Amino acid sequence: MKKILCVFLMFTLLLTGCQVTPVDGPSTQTPIHSETPDVNETPEPTPEETIIEIIPTETPEETITGTPEQTPGETPNEQTPPTESATQPGTSAPTGNSTPTKNPTTPTKKPTSTPTPKPTPTPDIKTFSIAIHVSGGASASGTKLNFKGYYKNNDETSGVIVVAQNGTASFTVTGKNSDWQYSTEYSFYGKNIMKVTTSGNKATVNVTLKTGVELTKKEASKAHFVYVPKKTVNNGIPTLLLNVEDYNDYYDLTVSNDRSVEDIWYNATYAMVEGTKKTYDTTNEQGTLRIKRRGYSSFDKDKKPYTIKLDDGKALLDMNKNRDWVLVANYCDKSLLRNYFAYTISRQMNTSWASDCRFVDVYLTCGTNNNYLGTYMLTEKIEAVEDKVNITEMTAEDTNIGAISASSSMSKALAGSFLVEVETFDRASTGDMLINTGRYPLSVKSPDKDLFAPDDFFEPEASWTWPDTHLATKNSNLAEYIRTFMIVVDDAIHTDNYDKYEPYIDIDSFVDYYILNELAKNVDGNFRLSTYFYKDKGGKLKIVVWDFDIAFGNCDYGSDSYGKNCGEPTGYYIRTETSWYRHLFKSYKFRDKVSARWKELRKGCLSDSAIDSMLSAKGNEIKKSANANFDRWPILGEYVWPNSQEIVNCKTYEEQVEQLISWLQRRADWLDDNIAKAVV
Repeated sequence: MKKILCVFLMFTLLLTGCQVTPVDGPSTQTPIHSETPDVNETPEPTPEETIIEIIPTETPEETITGTPEQTPGETPNEQTPPTESATQPGTSAPTGNSTPTKNPTTPTKKPTSTPTPKPTPTPDIKTFSIAIHVSGGASASGTKLNFKGYYKNNDETSGVIVVAQNGTASFTVTGKNSDWQYSTEYSFYGKNIMKVTTSGNKATVNVTLKTGVELTKKEASKAHFVYVPKKTVNNGIPTLLLNVEDYNDYYDLTVSNDRSVEDIWYNATYAMVEGTKKTYDTTNEQGTLRIKRRGYSSFDKDKKPYTIKLDDGKALLDMNKNRDWVLVANYCDKSLLRNYFAYTISRQMNTSWASDCRFVDVYLTCGTNNNYLGTYMLTEKIEAVEDKVNITEMTAEDTNIGAISASSSMSKALAGSFLVEVETFDRASTGDMLINTGRYPLSVKSPDKDLFAPDDFFEPEASWTWPDTHLATKNSNLAEYIRTFMIVVDDAIHTDNYDKYEPYIDIDSFVDYYILNELAKNVDGNFRLSTYFYKDKGGKLKIVVWDFDIAFGNCDYGSDSYGKNCGEPTGYYIRTETSWYRHLFKSYKFRDKVSARWKELRKGCLSDSAIDSMLSAKGNEIKKSANANFDRWPILGEYVWPNSQEIVNCKTYEEQVEQLISWLQRRADWLDDNIAKAVV
């Protein structure tokens, strides 16, 4: 009844224009400093919040999950309905028109505020693309798949994409002809979101991204779809497919003999696949890389050698995980086995680091244009990293390392570290750090050239004259250490005194290098070219073997101790044509080391039976690939510089392998009687 009366009185007052003074008690007015928020307004997110909200719509709408926080002491953000009778302790009963009177001693109780949760911000929706890369002489009907989604933390650098909607896209990959077939085993997408159906030389690809799927940006940037060549994929060795996008790149990599392209890197995708013989797990050995030409005397041969740098390091074909690899063409070596034999024996000797290697068939493709390049040897590149030449690299902080002399203490003399290659300056690449020692010109591989100067501080065509020492424009103390260390070693070896040079060089390494290169009668093994020296901090100087394609009798020039060329299985070459070894052999201690080691190796990996077994087995393994190689490059029975006449006379691949085994056994027989004689 009272409620009806109140409503009637209020209606009457409104008609007469009268105002009512509210009764004493909680105010029915909303404080002017506490405004009701607009429900359509989005609260500002708190900077330190990291919240991902996935909404499966193309245009997400934000929702308010709670009211804004209230200021303590304020009334709630809604009007309080009038009370019937709110008599507070210590106050008088209200009258209809009385003015509210506060008790001077008892304040009105303030309402208690309740904190509300902070609002959830929605990350910005963005568009991203999956690039389509094809390999193996194929072309795609599209180049990119576009999707919309949220980047985690609203930050592209976080490396994670959170897909906020379902999306499907399709395209078709087409092979050039029936000689190529699509293989789903070697297709790749990181989250198994790709489905492929094949029909003839076409593959229909459906890519589906579902709400909530997380993809790294790296995964989203590439997708590889592989056509496998039927003719070579079952040759018994893996096939490496390289694909470049531009025909000019394709031309420069496979045809051009212009040396200006030697320092140019070209972008490509790659896929490593196998046929019916699954020796390795190659399903994840795909990705993107850069490739460039390499070589000097081999640069302008019809079959080109290459250096490749993977964008992501991988343990290709069960070798150590690396980014940098070399594709050795072995064009002049018709057995294709000389480098393989040398590196394998050096790894078995185990006194210095040696490259690991595997044989592969190589295709270089550009769109639907494919080119079978033949049998290559995929080889670890010599570089100073943990799984290769494992040394502690000198840095700018090594201010105590500098020039040394023969009178320096051994702790100071052995303090530094480096990896260098004996390299004539006309063969150097732009930006190489070069040093003259007075005997050997050196290209510094470690420390990195950036430690010494900008990338373009040296041009290969620049000519040097003595007594130039190096071209370092910064950290010259480290360059001086390398230069003076090699000079001190050179001086010590020229004393012919074992006890003088032994503190500086690793004798076992120098012995094994000599044995392998003398056995090979390697025209490039006399410190003329392709020779790598390295030492670790506190360690002695060691040598790495490299470059044997014109060794083991595959050479018609050079002059040995009998005045004959390096194609002959008799006579000294390394011992008489290398300054350091001429002096090392003047010490009976060094000769005794060589003699003992040779006898040990002849009972093991260098025995006649071991040589025959290794080369026969490997030759048989790659025979099918080798025959395809010589169909591509029909040079059997023809002279290719610098083949000896024995090699020219071999008309089949089997004969090439037999000739190599025979030459090695004849060479080893001669060394049995002569390797450590005091007098040549």
